[in-house]
Order: sequence, then C-alpha cells, then structure tokens
Amino acid sequence: MNNVLRQNKLAIYRLKRNYGLKIRIYRSDENTINLETGRMIREWKHEHVVRAVLLPKNIEREYIYGSSFTGANGNFVYGGHFDKDTRIVIIDRKDIKDFEVTKDSHILAEGKRYEIKTIVDVEENAALMIVMKATTGNLPVESNKPSPSSGQS
Repeated sequence: MNNVLRQNKLAIYRLKRNYGLKIRIYRSDENTINLETGRMIREWKHEHVVRAVLLPKNIEREYIYGSSFTGANGNFVYGGHFDKDTRIVIIDRKDIKDFEVTKDSHILAEGKRYEIKTIVDVEENAALMIVMKATTGNLPVESNKPSPSSGQS
C-alpha cells in the first residue's frame, strides 16, 4: 500500500509541476444580520493554492423541459438549451493544510467562479479531486480574511 500511495503522490507532484495553475478557494466563514436593515452580511475565508491541477473543460449542451412536457396532455412545451461548463481540479492536501473545503465553497480559477458539485478524497488523504461547474453571472467574491494557514490576503 505504501508503494501505491508513493506513486499517487509522485503523479500528483508531476501534474502540479507540468499543469499547475493558481486558484483560490472561498468558504463562507460567518453570517451576521444587520438588525437595522435586515441585510445579511457574509464573511468569507479563502485559501490561495499556487499549483492546482486544472483539467480541461467539458462543455455539454443540455436541454431542460418544462413541466408541461412531463404532465399529461401538455399542448405547448417550454424549455431551453444551455451549455454546461464542468471542470475537474486536483488539489494536493499539503497546499491547503487544514482548510476545509465543502460543497458550499466555491473556487475562482482563470477569472471564473466555479461551484463545487463533488469532492473526492484521494487515497490516504493525499489530495482532493473536485468536480466543479462554472457559474455565469455570479461575480467572484472578495474575501474578508485569509485562512490562518495561507498567510496571504
């Protein structure tokens, strides 16, 4: 098992060296509510990853049907085509230390914001493999404070 783990770590290292890109991972830290306005104020923590393996885009065209298509006797069908942009990123655990990545986190890579769909722990906590989906129309969030382990703002 140690040999397999060593081979996995070596493969991740080689991918980082050859294809590594800078990304930022954002996580909601605290939510407070302004009692005068009723507006929720969200604070974010972020982790800066210098070399994450960002795999190529997978762009698929999908069609979503309206409820009249699935309902009985629907005369007119609503729906629409859209392009779904998904990517996979591999992050070495050493690069994020104790920063917790959840499905509520989001990733900023190449100037685009990605929502996390799936998180997979690679053998023995060596890395995280994350499937993420691009969100159009959502601006990247500026972080209020960096994570304690990053030391960057």
